Amino acid sequence: MRLPVLFVLVLVLVLVLVLALGSSAFAMPLDMDEIPERLPPAFTCPPNSDWSKLQRCLQTKDKVVIVRDLPFAKLVRRYGKATASPTYFLYMQVSGVWKDTSFAWSALEGYDVGAIAELANGAVQIEATVTSPTSVALDEVIPRPAVLRRKLTTVCTGRAECYTVQTSCDLSVRGKAYWWFRGRPVWDGASLRVAGNTKNAGAYCEVGEVLPP
Repeated sequence: MRLPVLFVLVLVLVLVLVLALGSSAFAMPLDMDEIPERLPPAFTCPPNSDWSKLQRCLQTKDKVVIVRDLPFAKLVRRYGKATASPTYFLYMQVSGVWKDTSFAWSALEGYDVGAIAELANGAVQIEATVTSPTSVALDEVIPRPAVLRRKLTTVCTGRAECYTVQTSCDLSVRGKAYWWFRGRPVWDGASLRVAGNTKNAGAYCEVGEVLPP
């Protein structure tokens, strides 16, 4: 009986080694070439009372162009090592110190920044638009090329806190609008809402809660 027992023990040992090697093979790390490249964290500079110093800090990574220059706010376009895609950013002077806000808008084709104005208590209002091609089946059968254009209004407070609402939208086919919304921003110093008529908004220009026109 001794031989079969030894045989079984050897067989068990072989199986354990095979399983261990097999599990090690499956547990091997992925080839580094197979791991997607992680995006670097957003590059920011510490707030500074001197705008020129803050700008020099930003220019260590990006090309910085001032697009709109207000007494207490600057809309800049950044593009470079830290900002792979051209982007608009808003910087504001809060209690004498320049700092970035949460406002960021693409500067690629189809995106634009329109009017920018100062409001009461150091707030800033910005209008930004995006125009994108899409398609719509007007007869619910055949899709047709269409253009969707949206306008968003952002208000950044004197504390550099930003709020955004959609204030305009239209979906057109061959230049004719089939669904649209026209609204106006309502800023009470603490919250931003939109007023307008959603009768013709449809699913494409839906804006959620809306105040009466």
